[in-house]
Amino acid sequence: MKIAVFIVTYPAAAPYFTECLASLDAQTDKDFSLVIANDGLDDLDSFLGEFNFDVNVINCHGSPAAIRRQGLSSLIASDFDWAVLLDADDYASNDRIAKLRPHMNTDCDVLFHELQIFDDHKHQAHPMLRGLFSAETNLTWNHICNGNALGMTNTAIACNQLTPTLERIPDDIVAYDWALFSDLILRDKRARLVESTATYYRQHASNSALSKELTNNFLSRGVKVKAQHYSFLANRYTVAETRAKEFAKVERKIESDPNWTAKYFEALRTTPNENQLWWSVIRRPGDVNIENW
Repeated sequence: MKIAVFIVTYPAAAPYFTECLASLDAQTDKDFSLVIANDGLDDLDSFLGEFNFDVNVINCHGSPAAIRRQGLSSLIASDFDWAVLLDADDYASNDRIAKLRPHMNTDCDVLFHELQIFDDHKHQAHPMLRGLFSAETNLTWNHICNGNALGMTNTAIACNQLTPTLERIPDDIVAYDWALFSDLILRDKRARLVESTATYYRQHASNSALSKELTNNFLSRGVKVKAQHYSFLANRYTVAETRAKEFAKVERKIESDPNWTAKYFEALRTTPNENQLWWSVIRRPGDVNIENW
């Protein structure tokens, strides 16, 4: 089993990258390679020099989506069996590879696990996915149609399943992880929760999918992200067509009707959200009791 841990590095991740690498160095199962798609992080060798990894660095350029496509495509070309994804500003439980490996020999195509949310003040981490999924869950579109649980930091993918999904995702897509895993699920690839391990998911200003401050700018951007996401999927999958039409209409209303927009944004802020999934706070008007719109 040939496993790569895949990380995208970039300048803003520099303050956190050593902690990320240290968590890989501490893995109880060290039989993996490290593949880095470097998006402009200077002096990368100084970070890597502290550790002894089998590492391959790919210098990438372009949009975030294009960089991830270049990096993941390199894993296919290098005949890796599985890609374990980790963000450069997060860190992994030291048993992550060990807990994932047994499931790589099953009929699963995608593995995911808990995210422990924390911030730079080192407040006690709290789980993002607890109670939403179980190891018996057969993940479907319905589980991730309203919000995403499968990110570029808490997942692993069988590399032989990445084609043709990588070629389908446009370079300008914002929620790349959501597009990637939605397409895989809609291609009937099997995804399973792996319990008892986690990625520690750092909250800081650059994280854009979760927010405690539901500002107008955040909500407006979230609508655009969802409209783009559903539009991408609707080009191939009829199950996404209704949501694509609804969020395209919401976009137009926001652009043309400030009074309606104020009412809608207030409803998003005040209507309880049933989960913490990425982008899940951005709901359809009917889901927050905005009728006849």
